[in-house]
Amino acid sequence: MPLQRRRAVGRQRGWVLGIVLALLAGLPGLALAQGSLTYGSTVTGEITATTPFVIYAFQANAGDQVTVYAVGITPGFRPSLSLLGPDQRQIGVATGDPFGVEDGPAARLNHRIASTGRHSLLVSSTDAIPGEFLLTLSGRPSVSSNVISPNAPVTINIPAGAAAVRYSFQAPQSGQLTLSLTTSTPNFAFLARVFDPSGSLIAGLAGEALTGAALSVGPGSGFYEVSVAGLDSETQGTVQVAVSTGGTPVTTNPIITTPTPNVVVQAATSTPSICRASSSVNVNVRTGPGTNYGAIGSLYPGSALNVVGRNSISSWFVVDYNGRQGWVASSVVTLSGPCATLPFVADPPTPTPGPTSTPLPGATISFTVNGAASAVIAAGQCVTVAWNTANVQAVYYQNAGVAGTDSRQECPAVTTTYTLRVVLPGNVETTRTVTVNVGTLAPPAIATLDMSLPPDYGSTSLTAGFMPDPFTVNLTGGGNVPVAYLGGCAGYTSSAPDYSVYYTSGAFPTLRFYFMGGGSDTTMVINTATASYICADDSYGTFHPTIDINNPVSGRYDIWIGGYNANTSVSGTLYITESTSNHP
Repeated sequence: MPLQRRRAVGRQRGWVLGIVLALLAGLPGLALAQGSLTYGSTVTGEITATTPFVIYAFQANAGDQVTVYAVGITPGFRPSLSLLGPDQRQIGVATGDPFGVEDGPAARLNHRIASTGRHSLLVSSTDAIPGEFLLTLSGRPSVSSNVISPNAPVTINIPAGAAAVRYSFQAPQSGQLTLSLTTSTPNFAFLARVFDPSGSLIAGLAGEALTGAALSVGPGSGFYEVSVAGLDSETQGTVQVAVSTGGTPVTTNPIITTPTPNVVVQAATSTPSICRASSSVNVNVRTGPGTNYGAIGSLYPGSALNVVGRNSISSWFVVDYNGRQGWVASSVVTLSGPCATLPFVADPPTPTPGPTSTPLPGATISFTVNGAASAVIAAGQCVTVAWNTANVQAVYYQNAGVAGTDSRQECPAVTTTYTLRVVLPGNVETTRTVTVNVGTLAPPAIATLDMSLPPDYGSTSLTAGFMPDPFTVNLTGGGNVPVAYLGGCAGYTSSAPDYSVYYTSGAFPTLRFYFMGGGSDTTMVINTATASYICADDSYGTFHPTIDINNPVSGRYDIWIGGYNANTSVSGTLYITESTSNHP
């Protein structure tokens, strides 16, 4: 379906939306699923024969730039989006992604909010085909951007890792204006997005080999906004932005290169079965858990990747990136779906450092929040916004003159974007922004003991009076799970038990477990048949642990052997006995 046709359909839907909702409310057996969202939310939902609409509510302020992106998960399902204002009148609609595949499984809606209040987002099926979808809502407050005057080009210096720079230009009263972007920096690719005065995304310009692009706009009112950033956060360069009244041929359908969203479509199930990662910003996908590993691609806003694992402290997640193993930082992505039981994945070998890139000559600008391009905090928390500049004429933080290198502590109550305006040599201005997203923070995931996992060295059944006594098992303990979270315990173990014993009690009053390693200082944790943890360290004047279970009951006993340092191996023999004369 052509873009113009989609917009016409959206206008028709706007006239009848209220009638449709009223009719649905009166039909027996039909339901409207509902929920609440905040900026940065990623959720999954499902359209069925009995639930043809899913409605989400969110709070927005006048001037907010809102982006909604929905991807059909079920094959053949194409979502449709409708945005309603506080008065429940439709103010935006999307039945596809103008920059995606024609009639593809995605819908994108961009809008600049006109009135503060509670807004509603309605998701339905474009073709009345039921299915699951993944929905992302992102938004940012209105920020003042530099105005580009016709025939007065500006040059933007974009350091590595810098946030997007925003410029605006006024729509022509008559005739046409041509927006052009060019770069002369070798091996530097840029990403530009153009929004019309209503906040709708009308062009996305990007590509690894893109050195220039142009877009013409006709007469109108209001301001267009241009957002420019480096396509790869590890490179730096300059981009010249110009608005001209002539010289460039007018085209109504410019050639545009857009990054393809990395969306992996899975067959639908009764409940979401895949853990997915998404983000409201461009995220590097790397070969390992750290910025010292090279980037193999990007996770773009509004797209998602399947998550298949995590590192030992859940600070990085392993994703399926076009069939390759990739890593994304947990601090910049949002997870959705069944993500609580992700397996641990060992770190790849640390890469050999390559040559350091040579900085561009001239001005340098660094603008960060807590050392990054953005931050997520809970209400009441504070952040440090810092900047470092060189070879510039003047620096303004939040429109107030400041030193070239300085910082501020900010404690925003709501999601806030902070702006650094820098005057470069030649009186050319450029801006940098960082955003602090304020919401409810989920506690960081930590590695824990998991008795549901199969024991690493198997299990056995023992009945009171078993022979031979002691029963022995050779095993290697240790791992990356700090057991101190249990309280009074020490050492590091694996997540899965090292060994399990199914014990049938009898006349013996004590069941003793002890471990003897080859000179290593070891610890032991047991989850007893009464579902309580018992820990031991040094026993009987040795570095070997011993645990006695007095009056043992019948049931399962899970045993973990730990070392004092993370990711170390401790080998030895586990002893199980009913005689208290046996000990290390």
